Amino acid sequence: MASILTTLSNDILLEILSSLSQTDLYTVALVSRRLRGPAQRVLYRSVYLRLQVPNLTKYCPITGNLDLFIRFVKTISDSPHLGSSVSKLSISVWLFTGGPRFRDHSDLLGLLPSLRSLSLRPPPFNFQLSMLPSSALETLHLGFASGRDRNGNGEPHDPLEIIEQVFWATHLRRLLIDGISFTPELSTLFPPSRHRTSPITDLEFRSGNQEKFGCLPNILACIKELKRFTFEMHTPWEASHCYARGMEPAALGQMIGIHASTLETLEIAASDAAEFPDTSLFGSLAWHPNLKRLAIPDELLVVVENETSTLIDVLPPKLEELQLQFAMLRMHGNDRNRSLRVNRLLQLATAKEARFPALRRVIWWCQPCECWDNDGSRYGPISDMEDLKAAFQEVDVDFEFTSDPYFEGSPFGGKESGHPWGSYVDDE
Repeated sequence: MASILTTLSNDILLEILSSLSQTDLYTVALVSRRLRGPAQRVLYRSVYLRLQVPNLTKYCPITGNLDLFIRFVKTISDSPHLGSSVSKLSISVWLFTGGPRFRDHSDLLGLLPSLRSLSLRPPPFNFQLSMLPSSALETLHLGFASGRDRNGNGEPHDPLEIIEQVFWATHLRRLLIDGISFTPELSTLFPPSRHRTSPITDLEFRSGNQEKFGCLPNILACIKELKRFTFEMHTPWEASHCYARGMEPAALGQMIGIHASTLETLEIAASDAAEFPDTSLFGSLAWHPNLKRLAIPDELLVVVENETSTLIDVLPPKLEELQLQFAMLRMHGNDRNRSLRVNRLLQLATAKEARFPALRRVIWWCQPCECWDNDGSRYGPISDMEDLKAAFQEVDVDFEFTSDPYFEGSPFGGKESGHPWGSYVDDE
């Protein structure tokens, strides 16, 4: 087999090797000098560095693994052709409060001329796109959920200041941010004079933590043509009312509405405890002509307790995939509106051929509290899901029932999200 591979052209060989696992690629690289080069090129296409900064405190001493980063930088420096092979890079740094920082990213970024996708968790305090040797970068993920870097005085950057620095990069198309709040005072970073000028087409916010929109309207207004918007907010717990007060749905709908003509994918997820006012709905998506993929809490689209409030009157006509979120934390026992929710989806199945001919997939995402069992049985009889599955099968639509406390555990939020590193969160 090895002798056959050595006779193939590089293009065909690279195509074959691209289907192999990293372990298999390591083995192929050891077979012969002829195969080593192509195997290394494929191996170095995607690089994931998970680093730990040393922590030498008395109670929790950790030596760290920064030598891994140093060795990798040396390898790339000694073999520039390997640096040219890297198109995707993720650097995840485990930081300790008050401990030493890690700011050597530029030592590596400057050696990667073909980098197209970059993930930094967290980004260094001094991060600039000018650290990259070329303008090939199309996808950027900035993760602040696990901590923020600080300057020499111990002061953290506001993440929005870093975002503003990359927001108008002419080559950047996809921007993924997690773990931020939309500080109202920083609205000045996204002024009206720059509205409709950013070339970003895919904007995703995950694991935010606040109940006010702050400068988010200003950010959305600065994008020229938004095709995908993901918005997952962990709203703060309202102790006096025993629930998390969700953001104003009507205001959210108005903000997104400025991109109604271009949006193709819209994903909204709320906390499992969020409660939205019934009198202030998100609004109809029927006037979004190109919206094909939608994930949203049902409370944003319909008045749950009102039997005349239907899904078929508010969904976009070209819809292909729909994921509805049903949060369960505020329920005690079975959902008293279960039958209304089931009937709305039965209506959708009936109306599919006439009103939603492109529809091919519907997902019922049951969102329990993370401390509950995740089988969704508290929500109601599983036989309802079988009835819905049968109804949608009759009109050639796949129906799925899933139960998970987190958006990243749902089909839209996890592996199907298209995140440059597969699943949105790392496996520990």
